[in-house]
Amino acid sequence: MFEDCCRKGELLKDFLFLCPQYYSSEEEWDNDRNLITASVYTLIEEGYLPEIQDNIEYLVESMIEYKPAVNHKVQFFNNPTVRKYYSERTENRMKFINYVLSLCKNKKIVYLNKYDFNHLTQCKTKYKN
Repeated sequence: MFEDCCRKGELLKDFLFLCPQYYSSEEEWDNDRNLITASVYTLIEEGYLPEIQDNIEYLVESMIEYKPAVNHKVQFFNNPTVRKYYSERTENRMKFINYVLSLCKNKKIVYLNKYDFNHLTQCKTKYKN
């Protein structure tokens, strides 16, 4: 899930892994680019192997446009509720989507109905002959 945080990325809050090897303070960081977070929820209980995680991270980073204008942060989560709702997504798609959206930091209200989905999220429809 991609989320525009509508704020600049902060070294000590968002990129702590860069301290102290690359930057030692916020002043040295001096970066006003907008922060885009990508949250990856694992669909297997054990999580992903490091090489698979690296490949997913590369894929996620390649999907973010205008890279010179943003900082991006990729985070992996192992959330049992996401896995449960994902496994039930065919029967109750809105429950799954609303739960995942509730995990956003911005907490803006989003109203969706079945007609809001594009071709990537459409469910299979059974037609009578």
